[in-house]
Amino acid sequence: MSKPDASISDSYLVYPGIVPLSWGVCHLRMIVKEQGTLLIASEIRHNPGPSVTNAIEGIWTTIIENAPDGFLGENPLLVEHYNDEAVYGETGLGERLALVRMQKGQTGWRHTNPAEIAAMAGCAPEDLAIPLDRLIIEKVPGGLA
Repeated sequence: MSKPDASISDSYLVYPGIVPLSWGVCHLRMIVKEQGTLLIASEIRHNPGPSVTNAIEGIWTTIIENAPDGFLGENPLLVEHYNDEAVYGETGLGERLALVRMQKGQTGWRHTNPAEIAAMAGCAPEDLAIPLDRLIIEKVPGGLA
């Protein structure tokens, strides 16, 4: 039996907010391949806390602190993802993807497209497609929505 080319898992990640004792929730897709791990943090509708953009450092810290040793590989890629239909209910605006780089206390984003991210991660572009129903959360348990 051959080993699968990629392991894809979806979950929701609770991350710390900017204000003490606040928190947010995002959808997290992890694509684990032999050459590395791709993490896609997607904004969800009715996120009770700061946006993925405003809390990306807390998201990254939460991922690092909870990943088993060696799980992420040497150079994991973190991608910020917004689907305007899911988040704002507006159709036709599409999706926005940005590679996130955190170096020496500075965070930078570079907007890109699914084909480029798929090529960097060694996966298929369709692996990056997050189903809309996973991004539309009408009420987060314990949240304000």
